[in-house]
Amino acid sequence: MIEVRNLSKSYSGNDALKSLSFKVPKGSVFGLLGENGAGKSTAMSIISGCLAPDSGTVLIDGADIIDEPKKAKRLIGYMPENPPLYPEMTPLEFLLFVAEAKGITEEDTDDRLKKVINKTGLKPVLHRLNSKLSKGFRQRVSLAAALLGEPEVLILDEPTSGLDPKQVVETRELISEYAQNHTVIISSHIISEIEQICDRVLILSNGTKAAEDTPENLKTSVKRVDMILKGEKTKIDAVLNKLPSRLKTSLRAHPDGYALRVDFSGEDPREILYKSFKDTDVTILGMSLCKTSLEDVFLKLTGEEDAE
Repeated sequence: MIEVRNLSKSYSGNDALKSLSFKVPKGSVFGLLGENGAGKSTAMSIISGCLAPDSGTVLIDGADIIDEPKKAKRLIGYMPENPPLYPEMTPLEFLLFVAEAKGITEEDTDDRLKKVINKTGLKPVLHRLNSKLSKGFRQRVSLAAALLGEPEVLILDEPTSGLDPKQVVETRELISEYAQNHTVIISSHIISEIEQICDRVLILSNGTKAAEDTPENLKTSVKRVDMILKGEKTKIDAVLNKLPSRLKTSLRAHPDGYALRVDFSGEDPREILYKSFKDTDVTILGMSLCKTSLEDVFLKLTGEEDAE
């Protein structure tokens, strides 16, 4: 349903996106994860047709967003990170304006308005000025506007930002319901949110693709053993320097001595680790094979773990 080919975009010589490519199948929820400045919002703006790339192509159900903008945009509902609401309008006035702009007939407008107002819980604030709304309600007005055209593709940039916990749950349920018959692409800095609702996840780092797979496959791509060691650091380092190259180690101070993290590929290394320390003056106080989370994968791939 969505095909992104070699997207690149820079601002004042700084690359926001560099040759980004991916595909989103019809009827799926596709998530974009990335640290601040990774290029998520830039990618969303280009895919929705609000921003032109320096190079590359975006196809929406085969229609080029640059060469066939009207055909492509008719398929899209877009909710940007910062809702572009007219402050002097009420939510109802704004939604009526959006309906007219989208070319929705008067007959269909009433029915669609009732649906999106009900789904987004806007009834209590319909006649309040947008400028007087809380951030959470502004987010919901923007989501209602994106849904109004009953788009085949729903593009959501940080859709739960500013919502209270109850509203977050309701919005996630709405997205999951909508995705049953439509295609959704969503960006978020909330890793648990992406993990819960997305079929596939792309992790962005410095404008490039760091990884792309299902949440489950991504979690198994990073394997880890945690150890607690007691002994002199020089003796621990001597053992670590002799370990196979497939084992990546990180040693930190711990109340009982040192905490050792071992990221690995291939077979479980616990036996190797045990034997390596067995005949030394270093004592293994604890060792466990850890189940990694999507957060572990994200931190490792974006380099934030090393920064910590």
